[in-house]
Amino acid sequence: MFTERPGKRRWLYGLLFVLTCLPWLGVRAEVLELRQAQWVDAPGGQQTLSLPFAWEVLQRGKAGSAQMSINWPLELSDSLEPRAMGLFIPKVGNAFELKVNGWVLLRQGELDRHDGADSGKLPQWVAVPQELLQTDNVIEVRLRADAGRRAGLSTVWAGPQDEVERLYQWRQWDRFGLTLVVMVLSWGVGMLAFAFSWAQRGLTHPQDVKNRFIFMVAGIAEVSWSLRMADQVWVEPPLPWPVWGVLSSLCYLVWIAGALVFCHHACELRLRWLKPGARIFVGVGLACALGSRWLGLPWIWTAWMASTAVGLLGYGAWFCVTLLHRPTALRVLVSLAALSNIAAGAWAWWVFRRNSDPMGAGSLQRYTSVLFTLVLLVILLQRFRAASIRARDNISWLDQKIAQKEHELAQIYLQQEQTAREQERQHERARIWRDLHDGLGAHLSSALRQLQAGPVDRPALVGTLQDSLLQLKLSVDVMNLPPGDLAVMLGSLRYRLAPRFEAAGLALDWQVEVLPRLAVLESPQALREVQFVVYEAFSNVLQHSGARRLRVQARAVQGGALLTIADDGGLWTSKSQPGRGLRFMDERAAALGASLNVTHDAAGTVVSLMIPGGTEIMPHGV
Repeated sequence: MFTERPGKRRWLYGLLFVLTCLPWLGVRAEVLELRQAQWVDAPGGQQTLSLPFAWEVLQRGKAGSAQMSINWPLELSDSLEPRAMGLFIPKVGNAFELKVNGWVLLRQGELDRHDGADSGKLPQWVAVPQELLQTDNVIEVRLRADAGRRAGLSTVWAGPQDEVERLYQWRQWDRFGLTLVVMVLSWGVGMLAFAFSWAQRGLTHPQDVKNRFIFMVAGIAEVSWSLRMADQVWVEPPLPWPVWGVLSSLCYLVWIAGALVFCHHACELRLRWLKPGARIFVGVGLACALGSRWLGLPWIWTAWMASTAVGLLGYGAWFCVTLLHRPTALRVLVSLAALSNIAAGAWAWWVFRRNSDPMGAGSLQRYTSVLFTLVLLVILLQRFRAASIRARDNISWLDQKIAQKEHELAQIYLQQEQTAREQERQHERARIWRDLHDGLGAHLSSALRQLQAGPVDRPALVGTLQDSLLQLKLSVDVMNLPPGDLAVMLGSLRYRLAPRFEAAGLALDWQVEVLPRLAVLESPQALREVQFVVYEAFSNVLQHSGARRLRVQARAVQGGALLTIADDGGLWTSKSQPGRGLRFMDERAAALGASLNVTHDAAGTVVSLMIPGGTEIMPHGV
């Protein structure tokens, strides 16, 4: 399905070769690569070794120190101006001391304290003073080697300072700069994945739940790889070496397991045993790392990594064949990323086992991991974009539903408003009917009976009709009164009845104070109830008591207002023998939640109405 032309393959190999050889193209012949060393304090006596010297290969699982001596021949000519010289060592340590012709030029770390800082993680460069140089120079390197760490000495480059420094700067960029770029990139993508996972919280759509899991796995894998890369350049880690070494190994295992789980879910491959298998892989690998570090048996970790490399090669082949059986752009990218990382890891292990790179100075996996990180970033952005589109569609659907519900609620509110208006009209009709029945209707009925009884008492008939007209005016007045204002209502009633008070020769003592606004009298119906009670009291004084003096008093009391109507006439009714007027007064007062009290004695009659000031009271029904 996919074809590759041989010409493209040769071009790719040529590009890789040029990139690999680029730092060495400008190196002159004066720069020497010193490959022979004398192990002065070797266990069996002094030994001649070919560099690189890997402590872990010769002294597995043991800590110790080594004294290395390297001959550096140098041609000196008096006729030529002397040149500044320098030494470049790609990898040395874990801690070391460097001497040239007996003079200490560089020291890194503590030689007498094991499991401390690891200077071997970064290349070293030192300028050699010209006055120290001679024809036969001796470079002495004393190093400290910790168990389980890649300690030792690589080949040493010696020559003109500018040329050697250029080699050092390239290796420094390769070992530190590029590793730092990979670390920061992985950390950033991991944090972005965590942010995407956090953004998906609370969503219940199956795809959103799956995305949240994928984002979380991706974040864990990338952060773990970032910490793994930090170990490559962190000379002084925050934890002691055995603990830090196990943590670094754990990060490597979590990265492998997380990458596998992520690739499977991203490519829609469903394997029930994948998650349990990843947990088992991390658990067994962690046990091997602990055994290797604390038991002093490095072969345990080596064997585990070998089995992991073999297993991942086979599994990666099956994985890629399965993906490419139904290829998509995403599956092709994931296959390339997975194969490159698996191949780089297996190659690094194979090279280390063959002693081609025993100190692990040139691992390619940190570069191939960038491909996986970029693929992961592309998948994250695609998934998040799809989730955003789905969320936008859901929001649009919710907006439509909300608009529909708002329309339905508006219809319900309209119906309720219409119902409330209808009820208000019904209450108003009932109030008008009650007012007509109790006031105007009663007076008209009385006038009709007077006409039907025989000879008409004209003054009495006129008085009855005047009362009917007054009742009608009072019903109209109450509709225009300020809500809750008892004083204005009493003033309106006084104005309407003033001619009758004057005609009856009744002296009026008016003691109405400034009253607070009463919530219970907010509606015209409530004001009409009070008006009726007061009018009925006035009417009884005018018609039945024969009083000469009438006192009306209204004052504010705690929680409401107290209204008192007192006259000096005879008894006009009795609560023990209630008449129709007093019964109507009781009903109206009860509708307001007010209390009515009528007392009488030889001095006259007192009507007291206590009106509450709190909640509004519904008008009394018929």
